[in-house]
Amino acid sequence: MAITDKEKGVWGLDQVYNKQNQGSIWSYSTSEVEQFTYNTLFSWGSGSNSALGQGSNTDRSSPTQVPGTGWTQSNSDTFGNQYKNFSVVKSDGTMWTWGENKEGSMGIPSVAHNEKIVSPIQMGSSTDWKYVGMGDEWKTAIKTDGTLWAWGANEYGGLGQNNTTHYSSPVQIGSDTTWSSLSTQGDNAGFHAIKTDGTLWACGRNTYGSLGHNNTTSYSSPVQIPGTWKAVMAGHNSIGALKTDNTLWMWGRNNQFGKLGLNDLASRSSPTQIPGTDWTLNIDVGYENVAAIKSDGALWVWGYNLKGQLGQNEAGGNNEATSRSSPVQVGSDTTWSTVGQGERYVLASKTDGTLWSWGTNAGGVLGQNQPSNSEYSSPVQVGSATHWAGAKFNSNGKNIVFTNT
Repeated sequence: MAITDKEKGVWGLDQVYNKQNQGSIWSYSTSEVEQFTYNTLFSWGSGSNSALGQGSNTDRSSPTQVPGTGWTQSNSDTFGNQYKNFSVVKSDGTMWTWGENKEGSMGIPSVAHNEKIVSPIQMGSSTDWKYVGMGDEWKTAIKTDGTLWAWGANEYGGLGQNNTTHYSSPVQIGSDTTWSSLSTQGDNAGFHAIKTDGTLWACGRNTYGSLGHNNTTSYSSPVQIPGTWKAVMAGHNSIGALKTDNTLWMWGRNNQFGKLGLNDLASRSSPTQIPGTDWTLNIDVGYENVAAIKSDGALWVWGYNLKGQLGQNEAGGNNEATSRSSPVQVGSDTTWSTVGQGERYVLASKTDGTLWSWGTNAGGVLGQNQPSNSEYSSPVQVGSATHWAGAKFNSNGKNIVFTNT
């Protein structure tokens, strides 16, 4: 049964929202969403699939406010689904969603398959959501009691139910109450999650060894990856994770441009270390690239460079001359704060609160108020605002989340 327009959350734009000096931003494929700590939300980019939550499918090339209050992203892995819809946990523990409902990924059984919801609506009545992560057409989330939940597409067993049944509302994964953080893979592949004891667990599709279990066997319930970990970021069949000693490890699918950053083109079925012991929690594993910040504030990138997304101030191109199979620094700045990326573009904040973007501007994702065919091969500041310091960016394939805490 389809829901009513009122239930679809088409809230009046006469509500008053005031900016404050801090915020966050995320992208949905070719969409961006910006959130300020005083709980207002902004979006820009492609409005296809009702992804912007603006009450229409209109594209935006600069930040535009999303109706509603109480938004908070400090408790979420990613704001939105990789391709079709978004979910956000509010400060009161409720979860809200909008966009196109594929395979029950909005978690609301009354929303029809493929139905498009143009403005935020609440998922259920629970007020104990803490953390949400997105895949292509499915989601995982952690509640305040440490339990782990999932819903949506389950073709590879990524929902952790020991089956391949799709679910249109949240189902609990196991009975553990010690889950602390998570990240989801693209392509409905699976998820990686960390417990409070630092153990890392993975579940789902394992074609390229992305579950880190030294094999390519898929698992429909969580299996442990050796080591003690404090952060994980799942991209499109490629994984990056930080150990407690601040070493960075990569595994899963490589590509012809060396996305894993290991100076070769081979995939890995178990964690392999990137040189250095000074990596921070600011890591983003994108669809074709990886970006990470070191403890000295320097920003490093590697992988594909078709649209200049490596920020090297050189023309992009489908060749190994402009792509990189090992980390390369973006400029000489050492004031980078956080970083995230979408498909062939990057956004990053600096400690002075400025926001920067580069790569492709398809759909206006760079927020530069420029034509969609624009490209930048080095960082360009987004507007003149200085409220971005401390923003967190998480990427799931084509998605980026920027959270200011």
